[in-house]
Amino acid sequence: MGFFDIFKKKEVKEEKPREDGSIINQKNNVNNNIFSITKTDEGLTQIDYITEKRNPNTNCDTTRLIIKKYEGDLVRCDVSWYSQDDAIRFDPATGKEMGRRVNYAEILTEINFNLFMNDPNYAYSLMCRLLDKKRVLDDYLQRAYQENPINPCGKYIGEIIIKNNQYIKNFDPSRGIRAHAEMEQERRKYIEIQKEREKVQNNINNLKAEIKHQEEKLDRLRD
Repeated sequence: MGFFDIFKKKEVKEEKPREDGSIINQKNNVNNNIFSITKTDEGLTQIDYITEKRNPNTNCDTTRLIIKKYEGDLVRCDVSWYSQDDAIRFDPATGKEMGRRVNYAEILTEINFNLFMNDPNYAYSLMCRLLDKKRVLDDYLQRAYQENPINPCGKYIGEIIIKNNQYIKNFDPSRGIRAHAEMEQERRKYIEIQKEREKVQNNINNLKAEIKHQEEKLDRLRD
């Protein structure tokens, strides 16, 4: 059963789909947040979750989640962060959209779609707390490209579970270890690229130092 099958079977009041196929649900009890559900050109489910206030740390008010592939209990997704007032720009060479909306990071997580559709507290915890931009990019995905981090994670960022009648972030270490091992080859490529970049930067720094040294010699000769 796909995501839209779940949506069709639920019995709650909601707006009719718009011309672009999206469905907007207004949730008034958790920060007046809104989410839209559309399909990408490739037929993938896309969720854009709009918060009432812009996050001052990231200058974003919207989290976009694209469901790419189911892998057992986990879902492989693309996630991006942007603001509703961001200008939509296109690359003149390719005609493809540019900017924060399409600047995706790939992650693994578990999503309860029934709860997402029916419980705004779960939706908020998933889209604003689990998928917090700084948490995903600066913490989990940075560790994903380390060889031996203290808490291996790969692209697995955890999930939202209920405990003591509250939604909390949960990280399964066994899933993190598996996900970290599965991206070994990708991690090696990343490390090699970083080494090459460091090498190029060192060469640039050496050239700058040499140019400065030669300029100083010329200045002394002029004197």
